[in-house]
This record gives sequence, C-alpha cells and structure tokens, in this order.
Amino acid sequence: SITLGIATITFKNELNSKNHFTYFITENTYKESNQAPKHVLKVVILKVLKSAYYQHKYVAKVIAINNQQSIGKVLLNVQADSLTKQFKVDQNLLIYTEFKPIEPPKNPYYFDYQNYLKKQQIHHQIFVKKNELKVLNINTTIVGLAEQLIANINQKLEPYAIAKEELAIINAFLLGARQDVSKDLMESYINAGAIHIMAISGMHFGILFLILNALFKPIERLRNGKLWKMFLIVLLLWMYALIAGLSGSVVRAVLMFSIVAVAMNLQKLTNIFYTLIVSLLILLLINPYFLFEVGFQLSYAAVFSIVIFQPIFQTFWTPNNIILQFYWNIFTVSMAAQIGVLPISLYYFHQFPSLFMFTNFAIIPILGIILIGGLLVFILALLNVLPLILVQSYAKLIFLMNAVVKWIAAQESFLIKNISFDGWMLISLYTIIFLIFIYLKHQNKKHLTLLLVSIFLFQLVLFSSKWKQEKSNELVIFHKSKHSIIGRKEGNRLNYFTDLDSESILKERFLIAYQIRNAIDKIQVDYPKNIFNINNDWVLVVDESTVYQIDIIKPKVIFLQNSPKINLDRLINDLKPTQIIADGSNYASYVKLWASTCKKRKTPFHHTGQKGAFILK
Repeated sequence: SITLGIATITFKNELNSKNHFTYFITENTYKESNQAPKHVLKVVILKVLKSAYYQHKYVAKVIAINNQQSIGKVLLNVQADSLTKQFKVDQNLLIYTEFKPIEPPKNPYYFDYQNYLKKQQIHHQIFVKKNELKVLNINTTIVGLAEQLIANINQKLEPYAIAKEELAIINAFLLGARQDVSKDLMESYINAGAIHIMAISGMHFGILFLILNALFKPIERLRNGKLWKMFLIVLLLWMYALIAGLSGSVVRAVLMFSIVAVAMNLQKLTNIFYTLIVSLLILLLINPYFLFEVGFQLSYAAVFSIVIFQPIFQTFWTPNNIILQFYWNIFTVSMAAQIGVLPISLYYFHQFPSLFMFTNFAIIPILGIILIGGLLVFILALLNVLPLILVQSYAKLIFLMNAVVKWIAAQESFLIKNISFDGWMLISLYTIIFLIFIYLKHQNKKHLTLLLVSIFLFQLVLFSSKWKQEKSNELVIFHKSKHSIIGRKEGNRLNYFTDLDSESILKERFLIAYQIRNAIDKIQVDYPKNIFNINNDWVLVVDESTVYQIDIIKPKVIFLQNSPKINLDRLINDLKPTQIIADGSNYASYVKLWASTCKKRKTPFHHTGQKGAFILK
C-alpha cells in the first residue's frame, strides 16, 4: 500500500516529467525586471474562473513552449475591458508573455492561495494583454461539450426573463457553475449552513440515485432486469456528471454512487462502508491530490459519518406517523453528517451555523423537487417546448428558497463566528467522535474509559492552546498597499496602530484571520505612534514627522512608513539598527533605493511587499 501510494504521487506529479514547461524556462523569468525573458506559448483553456475587476481568469494547459511540446498548467490572467469577451473551455491561444510566480500570502495565517493552487499542480501564472495573444482554433473535448451545453441552456432560458439571482442559483445548484452568484448571496448560504447545495456533490447524486432507483423498479421484472436497471442508472448518473462539468467533486460523487449501484445489482451491498472505501481508493489512484481538497474531505467525512451514526440514531426512536418519520430521518441524517464534518468545518472555516438543522428542515424536503424540476426545465428548454408557467413556478420556488436562506443567515446571534481551532484540536475531536462510535457499539467500561480519557485530552489541548496564546506577546507590521498597520499583541488583547478607521480595520480579512488564529477577544484601534517596546527591544517608526533622538533610545529595529524623505545612510550611521523594515505605505522607488542602501551597508532589509508581514516576538 505504501509503495502504491508513493508511486501514484510520483507519477501524478507533473513536475517530475521532463516535458513540463518549467524545464524550458530560466530562473531569470522570476526576476523583477522589464527585461525578463518572454516565451511563445500555445495553451488551451481548461476551466473558466470567476473574473476579477480588471482581468478574466482561467486555468490553462501549456501544450507547447517556444515550439517545444510540453505539459503543465498555469493560472492565466487576461486583461479585461468592455470589448473583451471571455474565452471558452477548449479555446486554443498563442501567447507571447513571461511567467510569474504565484505569491504566498503577505500576512500571517491568511488564506494561502499559492498552496491551494499547488495542490492542483498549478505553480505559475501569466498576465496577458490583448496585443500579446492570438486566438486559434477550438478542439472540442467532453468538458468543452458540457460547457457548450450549459451555455446553450442559459441562452434558451433568456427569453423567460428569470431574475439574475434566481438564475445564478439554478446554475450553481444544477450545473455547479457558481461564477454568477453574488458575494452577499454566497455568504448567506454559508452562514445558513446551506453551502453544500451550491456545489454538485454526493447529495445531488444521492437524491438522483434514489429517484432513478424507484423510477426504474418495474424494469426488474424483465429478463436481466436488474442488470438493465443498473446500466440505465449508471448511464444517467454519468450523463448528469457530464452536464455538471466533471469537476473533482462531481467525479467523486458519481463514482461513489456508480459503485453503490453496481454493488446493489450484484447483491454485494452487505457493508456500505467497504463500498465507500473502494470508491475512495479508486479516486485517490486516479488523482491522489484529491486528498488535499476541502470538498473531498468534507464529502467523505459526511458520508462515512452518516453510514456510522445514522443507524444508531434510528434506534433511539421509531415514529409511527409518516410525516414524523420523514422529518426524523432528516434529523438523524443531518446530525450524523454534522458530526462528521464539524471538526473539518471548524478547522477551515472557524464558524458554526447553529441553525443548520432548521435550514435542513426547510430545504431538504424540496431538494428532490428542485433537482428533478430543474432537469425537466433544462430538457424542455433544449427541446424548445418549455411552458412559461413551469419556468415561472420553478423560478418562484428558487426565490422562496433564497428568501428562507437569507432570513436564516440574518439571525446573526445564532451564527458562532471566529472560532480558534488548530490541527491538534482537529485530531483530538475526531478521536472523541471515533470513541463515541466504539462505545455506542460495544457499551462496556473499557471503551467508556477510553472515551472519557479522550475528552480529558481534548480539554487539555484547549487549555494548552489558550495558555500559550495568553503568554505570547508580539509586534506585527502587516502588509497593506498604500496603508500602514502595526499590531501589538499582548495575550488575547490586540492593539492596532494605523491610519485606517476602526470600521475598515474590523473588515480586513487578513486581520480577521490573524485574530482567529490567536484567539483575540479584545481589540482596540489607536492612532499611529513612533516608538514601541517589545520584550525590551525598541522599535522606532520613521515617517516625515519623526524626530529621533539617539541620546534617549537605541532602537534595534527601524520601521519606515509613508515614504519619509530621509538619508538612510546617515540614519544607519546614527542609530546602527540591526533591522530595517518598510511596509506597503511607501513609494516603490523609495523602497528600491532603501534596499540598495541596506545592501551596501550590510544591514538586513525587510520589505513587506516582497517578504510579507514582519513579526517581532
């Protein structure tokens, strides 16, 4: 197993191939110079990403570099304007450009986009203007056909004047295309605990599988009926997967339920747990990097938890009323899934929607109607026989679902945010969950003792983390373009010294990430100051208004902000600092001059725009 794992990772890592485009570029590519070498690339669009303000974004595959055949993926950024149309999947382009690295986060504990793309084997990016590319032919693939089908469906729906918000949710729920979902609406679904319906996943294929299984039940009466039934179910599941774009989450979900369908036909579904493990193994053999995707982790954590805990919950009560039984099933499935995904959700998202059960009770009963109704709308639209009343009714249903989600998300007092949760807490909480299952299964003193010990260890981890945070002090010079932000952390208290107002500071995502990681519960925003002392080390802040007196203090660190007009060489002679720092509030020309001076004087220089935030403990 270990050998197979190593071999799979090795063969699937594109950087190990001699044909990867990185073998054809020089290190000079990464130097900040106008003379950086450019290359002639032939690329094909693999995926259309959500556009930024001034750029259309894509994942592209490099198929040739400087007339040499190659492989490898890049993040493609194309300059956007009112006349520039977005390219489609399978579009071939000829580009003359240079490669640029994907930068790591500039501030501590912020989302690492570089690492995220690395797990998708994307290590470089390119920025292209209109005059640096030439549009070539389109070699259509299965994924491209799926994209064309989605575009055709949306074009057919245009005359029906579906509201933009409803159409965005329809595309997200049925086709997995979330590019048009607004930021506010997306946050509403996250805060309501309903984000799982915004991505094509096991839930969609599970609902479709159950409906198809019931619909094709009469086929079993025919000769080899079970075989034909299995074939039709698997075929239709993969057809839907094709329409949904064959993304990672779609492939793993359809493969999982395809194996379930085959196992049911072969009457080998004696243990669904083993069936899930088989699907997990196959997916990781196809792409071992799935293991690092949050969606992959959440999907299998939820499904395994449902398989383990839902049958146990069902033994607690057996309602006689069919309606009560329906909602009891929703309750047990939701609780089981939430148990499985809770540690991962806290680790990655640091929040808990306590009204998730209310959301599930409101939405899950109609998900089957939304799914089948949406597919029916799509099919009739493609056949040009779609009744207006059906479209209006379906759009109204989506509108009501959005309204329910928004109302639940608006109950902010029930949304627990900014939960500090690290890797050790993740491991210890999953240990508790596993031992709860073992105890419920065997119910003896030995397993009860192990469970209680695991709970004690979890508390120990919590207390240890809190003690470390309360004992730590540090000064952080954050990076923000055109502004200066200094954070002084003393235990669980954090003071910001900045030219920004309090409202802006509290909304900055990179500062929120820092606060969560350090379990900060007291925040104060102050005006900038010119002198700090951290663990008996003086930090002098130098701007245009600073007058330093070398007879009073001998600062160890000099922090340059807001482009002060100083003679840095003289300042180094006077103060003899061991470190000089410049943040994002300074002119680039000033920073370049200071870096050159420090290099000549052999004084360490730290620019937050290149090296990220500076932390003095």
